[in-house]
Amino acid sequence: MTAPALYSVILVLLTALAAGLVGSFALMKRMSLAGDVISHIALPGLGLALLFHFNPLVGAAATLFLGTLLIWRLQQGGTLTTDVAIGVIFTAALASGGLLVFFAIALFSWWLAVLLLVLGLAGAPAVVRELRRRRHHHEITERGPTAADAAWTELLAESLDRGMAVPPSDTLRVAAQRMVREHDLDTEGRESLRTLVGEVERSWYGGDTTVSTVVVESFDRVRRSLHRNAPLAMRARLLPKSVLRPSKRHTTDNDGDESDST
Repeated sequence: MTAPALYSVILVLLTALAAGLVGSFALMKRMSLAGDVISHIALPGLGLALLFHFNPLVGAAATLFLGTLLIWRLQQGGTLTTDVAIGVIFTAALASGGLLVFFAIALFSWWLAVLLLVLGLAGAPAVVRELRRRRHHHEITERGPTAADAAWTELLAESLDRGMAVPPSDTLRVAAQRMVREHDLDTEGRESLRTLVGEVERSWYGGDTTVSTVVVESFDRVRRSLHRNAPLAMRARLLPKSVLRPSKRHTTDNDGDESDST
């Protein structure tokens, strides 16, 4: 083994050791999905590096440090929770970073910048859908008070993306039966959906805000069943109906009565 290869192996091992230590604390704090979001904060640094011709790694590291520091300050201020602070900084970083990269490319070639702009607009619905999916998955895995509602909302979006809109007049159980019938869910999917509906009803009407692992496990099984029996077409991935034509869904007010909201 050559010296550069040996150094690479050592670097990988040290990185794995450090990531394991940090990852353990992130898992205990239920922030395992935060790393994926925070990594996108590096985009403005990359855009600045392209504009001013310096090392992109330096720009990415600087914006990551500043973004993490700003999230910590917002959390310590007590005005925003960790999830909300991460979401605010992530959205701002993604928007500003995209603009900086666009301007940097426009300096080299205007037609390439126009092409990227058109592609970006065409891919915007898919990006919005992916962001919503990650937000819902984060709420579900965190097992907070809104986990059951987030699981049901995500299933409604998955169903709508596959061409089946649930009428607002449908109850939870009727909507679940419609999903089973329209998407031809298998036995695992049907049983898990029945369990998930029970957990959602308990969350909405029972006044119990505690969420067990049953919600996470049932949601994952239903989602896998959907992917097996009703896979998304490429057009549905690029132009998700849940973003382009959102339907109304069932929620509950503070008194536990069912109502409709967008």
